[in-house]
Amino acid sequence: MEDFYIMIAVVVVVIAILLVRAGMGMSGKTLRTDIPRMLPYRGMVLGSAALNKVDPCLLAGVIERESAWNPSAVNPTDPSYGIAQIKVSTAGDVRPGTTQADLMDPEIGIEVAARYIRSLEVRYGIPLPFGIDAYNVGPGNWQKGNRSTVYRDAVLKFSKEMCR
Repeated sequence: MEDFYIMIAVVVVVIAILLVRAGMGMSGKTLRTDIPRMLPYRGMVLGSAALNKVDPCLLAGVIERESAWNPSAVNPTDPSYGIAQIKVSTAGDVRPGTTQADLMDPEIGIEVAARYIRSLEVRYGIPLPFGIDAYNVGPGNWQKGNRSTVYRDAVLKFSKEMCR
């Protein structure tokens, strides 16, 4: 029986790899190739989205909203860092040991963002994409009713713009 589960896991990984190579996420949506600021990070988004079972368009929409694909972005008021504008404490919840310098690396920042988005749904039971504003306000605040429809609407708009 254990061999059966290993075989299933291998098949899922192979399918994810094939979808990434085809330029598609698990949802079947394709990230556009005509947005210059996204192109250097397109593969990272597709890979992290597939690995974490997150819609790549939603992940791309969050990144567009948070930093407009600027890996050096810093928000001193939070403070949050990097391409996905994540706090070190938040990153530590989904990738223990993550530092500020790590978050400035776009590959790590995108991976942490994908893990965090997945945790909103799995760990906190927040429905996506409706609850994507929890990325901005925090899952505890979201569950208390502190929502940001402006943020959610912007991310969903960008998500549509980033994909076909």
